Amino acid sequence: MRKVKNLRGSTAAKIIAWIALSASALCFVFSAVGVIFMFDEGIYRNSKDETRKQWFENVSYEYGLSAVDDVRREQPAGSVESKYFKYGIIKADSLEGIDLNDEKSYVERNFSDKISLEDVYTNSVELSDEDQIVYTNGNFLTGGGVQLMYSGDDSWVSVYADRICYDEAKGVFVYLAGNEYYPVQKVETDIGRYGSAAFTYDAEKEMYLFEHADETLTDAASAESTEEPLSDAADGDTVAESTEEPLTDAADGDTVAESTEAPLTDVTDSGMDNIANGEYVTLDMFDGTRMDVNHWGNVLLDGVREISMDEVDRVDSSEKNKEDASVSYTTYEDYYLDSNYTLWVNMGNTSPKTTYQMVVILPQNVGTDWNSTDWYVQANTLLDFVYSMRYTALVTMFVSFIIGAAAFVFLIIRAVPIFILPVLASTVSASPYCPLCASSAFFICQKQFFSV
Repeated sequence: MRKVKNLRGSTAAKIIAWIALSASALCFVFSAVGVIFMFDEGIYRNSKDETRKQWFENVSYEYGLSAVDDVRREQPAGSVESKYFKYGIIKADSLEGIDLNDEKSYVERNFSDKISLEDVYTNSVELSDEDQIVYTNGNFLTGGGVQLMYSGDDSWVSVYADRICYDEAKGVFVYLAGNEYYPVQKVETDIGRYGSAAFTYDAEKEMYLFEHADETLTDAASAESTEEPLSDAADGDTVAESTEEPLTDAADGDTVAESTEAPLTDVTDSGMDNIANGEYVTLDMFDGTRMDVNHWGNVLLDGVREISMDEVDRVDSSEKNKEDASVSYTTYEDYYLDSNYTLWVNMGNTSPKTTYQMVVILPQNVGTDWNSTDWYVQANTLLDFVYSMRYTALVTMFVSFIIGAAAFVFLIIRAVPIFILPVLASTVSASPYCPLCASSAFFICQKQFFSV
């Protein structure tokens, strides 16, 4: 025991333990990263030939993008410097019905071998003039290289909506931009004692989804008995008639409020008694009721712009009004109003796209060289290395963990007498049990760490 105590107390032992802990930690980290990489690449579940084929296909795709870029920009072939890259580029939506051995099928190729579709790697890429093929500093070993950057399928354009209108023919609010109407996608208004209402536009049905909030419809109906008729109706003013025909084309299962054939002339009617939440309506269905848009104050459009009804222009898109009928409803469904009251419309990708088919003969008998700039050679070199190290990395990770854990425990044990043993000594004098583990074998601790 005296020798053990001397060993623990020596400076040389602590230095060796620290070195062992640091070295084993580094070995564990590097081997763990290697093992994770190999698991991710399927090294432990795929054969070497299967992985080689997969990696060569990845290289062929990036080399193929470079070849497509040469064709698209009408530049001479040769941007890829690899003697193993045998390829052909075909302009077609698919390879179905195309003779791969006919030179006229290709816009560019650098081989004359007889091939079949089963013998080659094929892929396709669809590009517009706005899409870019970007070259970065990198290779197969470091990552990077050739990347395809799509401009995207969305092309957002701002349009000037110079007027906000209410189309009396269809019963919807619209933005007027150029010669097109853009239906307001959400209209919110406060309807006094009846609470508030929100109308969300459905482009397919060309109607609003009605949502009522705050006061319930039952409470609103009971409150109507004390409501005074509006003065304009009481004086005999004529109330606007609805031109809306009964709705018969709603999709199955959808609840749609029916429009009355005769206009609602009882202005004591709230306009909501027979319409429940979740029904589809047009606003002209409320004509002649207290929900008539003529009685509205302010409206909030698309959650952005609040405007008085006095500022809303009235239009009629029906054919009987030739001036307003010349303006058509937009065919674009994806648009929004921003906080600056600018209308943004998704016009889609207006640039035509061309599809390029890549045909690549995967190389055989590729050499290995860490200094090569050929990506096929780099891939094959890395492949040989990882397959030679796949089990060594597992063993190294396990052994380094054991050594590091042992060195860590040794250093912890060495630090215990300095901070804890004075407390243990006073505890042991009063109890034969170990205060750390409640074991009756504490005499081992006494002999190992200090004398009592």
